[in-house]
Amino acid sequence: MVTLVAIARVQAQRLERLRTQELIEARDRLEERVSERTAHLEQLNAELQDARQAIQAAFQSRSGYLAEISHDLRAPLTIILGYSEMLAYHARRQADDELARQLHTLETSARYLVDLSRNMIDLAALERGELAFHIRPVSLPELYEELCLLAQPLVTRNQNSFESRLEDGVGGIETDSVRLRQA
Repeated sequence: MVTLVAIARVQAQRLERLRTQELIEARDRLEERVSERTAHLEQLNAELQDARQAIQAAFQSRSGYLAEISHDLRAPLTIILGYSEMLAYHARRQADDELARQLHTLETSARYLVDLSRNMIDLAALERGELAFHIRPVSLPELYEELCLLAQPLVTRNQNSFESRLEDGVGGIETDSVRLRQA
C-alpha cells in the first residue's frame, strides 16, 4: 500500500511538473504574441505619426499658398475696382446710362472678387491661428443702412423684392464689423 501511495505521489508530482511546464510554455507564447502585437502597434503608430506630419505640412503649404495667391489677386483687382469706379463716375457725369450700368456690373464683380480674396486670406490666417479680431463699437443703424445698400443690387438684378425695417431706438454693439459683414 505504501508503494501505491508513493507511485501516486510520484505521478502527482510528474503531473504537476507537466502542468507547470505547460503553463510556462503558454505564458512564453502569450508574451511572444504580446511582444509581436506591441511591435506591430508601435510600427502603426509611427506610420500614423508620419502621415499626420505629412498632412500638417501639406495643410501649412496650402494655407501659405491660399494667402499668397489671395494677396496676388487682390492688388490687380483693387486697381480694376478703382478704374471701374472712376470710369463709372465719368459715365454718370456724361449721362451714359448704359456704360454706367456696365461699369457698375464690373465694379460689383471686382468688389466681390476682392472680398473673396480677403476671405481667403482670412481663412489662411484662421488655419494658422493668426486671425485677429478687432472689437469696436458699431452703429447698428449705419450697418443696417450699408447692408441694405449692398443687398439692393443683388435683389434688383435677380428681380426680387426686398423689404426691411429697423426698429426705432436701436443703438450699437461691440463687435468686429469686418467679420460681421463677412457673415
